[in-house]
This record gives sequence, C-alpha cells and structure tokens, in this order.
Amino acid sequence: MDKNSKKNQKKFFNLNRSQQIIFGVFLILFSIILFSSLFSYFQNWQEDQSEILNFFDKNSESLNIGKKFGATISHFLISQTFGISSFVLSILFLISGLSYFVGANS
Repeated sequence: MDKNSKKNQKKFFNLNRSQQIIFGVFLILFSIILFSSLFSYFQNWQEDQSEILNFFDKNSESLNIGKKFGATISHFLISQTFGISSFVLSILFLISGLSYFVGANS
C-alpha cells in the first residue's frame, strides 16, 4: 500500500475521540454479555433448546444469562459455527473495545 491509499482508508473510517470511547464501551459491554451467555449456554442448553425457535414469543423464558438473545447467539456460535473456540471471539471483542476506549489505535 502506498501512502495515499492509507490516507484515504483512514479518512473512510475516522472516529473522533468521543465516538471512539462510546464504541469502545459498546464493544466491552457486548463482549461481557457474549462471554457470560456462552458460559451460561453450557449449563442450560437443554432447557433453552426449545426456546431458540420462539425468539419473538413473549410468553417463553430462557434460563441463559443473556435471556433469549444470549441463548440464540450462543446456540449459533457454539452449536452451528465455531464451537468452544467462540470464547476467543468474546476476548477479541474485549481487546478491541479496550483499544478503542484508551485510544491505542489513534
């Protein structure tokens, strides 16, 4: 890559400092919810299995820490895609969020 393409790429996704902090906090909170939902999935996956298809049903309840969203995303990540290595994804979100929050990528 030459200098001009790097400069144009930086302009494309340029966040000011307050946007970086907000985006970093969002990623940190999302990673915490994702990690706890993945951890809770191993304890409650049998009970939550029937609730995955009833995502929009207000009467159904999930035992997962992240409720219906946590049960659905955990089922997708663990059962259908990456397996136990999905925990790495939550760690990567945490590292990215911390990097945005402290401004390490500026």
